[in-house]
Amino acid sequence: MAEDNAENVWSEDAGTIIEALEPKINSTYGVSLKDLLNNPAFYVSKDGIETTVANIREEATSYISDLESKLQDDKKNLEKDGLKCDAVSKQLAQNISMQAKQNNVPLIKPNGMDRNEDEDEVLYINNIDNGTIALISKLTAISSFIVDFSTSYKTYSLGRWIFDGQKNYMVAVSMEPNPIIDLDAVNDELSGLIDDLEDYIGNATGGGNADAQT
Repeated sequence: MAEDNAENVWSEDAGTIIEALEPKINSTYGVSLKDLLNNPAFYVSKDGIETTVANIREEATSYISDLESKLQDDKKNLEKDGLKCDAVSKQLAQNISMQAKQNNVPLIKPNGMDRNEDEDEVLYINNIDNGTIALISKLTAISSFIVDFSTSYKTYSLGRWIFDGQKNYMVAVSMEPNPIIDLDAVNDELSGLIDDLEDYIGNATGGGNADAQT
């Protein structure tokens, strides 16, 4: 085994899942998952490493899916909260569009924007009332333009708008904390780590990306 002298490249939440997977991965495939992710160069020449990595991906996905299946109450709460946030996001989108037209303020939806997020005032909301509508009206009136950075989680819309002015404000529709959201984030993180691992092994062994060779 390679020396464990590299700094872990994953988050604390992902580390919890990796620790839980470690015994089975070690006993089934004869590799340390932590070491494999931290020191992929040590494993490049290991027989069948590509298949092993593919199997590890399935193991991780299956493990997280099993954890989520046991959180039925959290799943119900997530669905309820998601529908609420979706409705709020769509209502806000309509209102912001209307306010922007009335105030002759450009409303744009770019592919991306470089900005210093630390300087933004972020307002998280998950409901609409008279105060929210009054806030949108006030922010629109003092903005030079509005940027729509809305996103989604599963099938639920999550509105995010930046009101650019003397000071930037972002209004963001946010979901309530939920362990399933955390597990989904870990699943995405692990998937990304394994993608990077497969790319590294492919490049090191000359396999590379099939599309890049055609």
